[in-house]
Amino acid sequence: MNLGPEAEQATVEAAKELLNEDKRIVGYIKSEFSDRLDHEGIDIMIFVAGGLALPIQIRSSHRRAHSFKTKHPLIKYVLFIRKKPLLDKNSSYYRSTLEYIKMKMVQFVTRAIRDAIIVFPENKSQP
Repeated sequence: MNLGPEAEQATVEAAKELLNEDKRIVGYIKSEFSDRLDHEGIDIMIFVAGGLALPIQIRSSHRRAHSFKTKHPLIKYVLFIRKKPLLDKNSSYYRSTLEYIKMKMVQFVTRAIRDAIIVFPENKSQP
């Protein structure tokens, strides 16, 4: 299933809201059709304070995620949206979709920070 512009727009809206709600998130960029990010398997990239950048792919099913991960092994964060979000921004379904996307992005940010601390502990001497 092609999630199309509806899912991408909902993801951008969620990222915009997170810029105001989570001070760890300092920016984002969305790929355009057939641009460099798109070819690399990135639908949206979230920038985190401290210099982390999280590339995120949007998928409609876990089934196709395995082939995606094989083709793009560096993209660790896959956001699953099973149905196209309604474009009616006042609907409860649209709001619940945005809240789900925001929750997943916050989980991705938390996991990336945790993984960076494990890989680069503060007490490790600098070369």
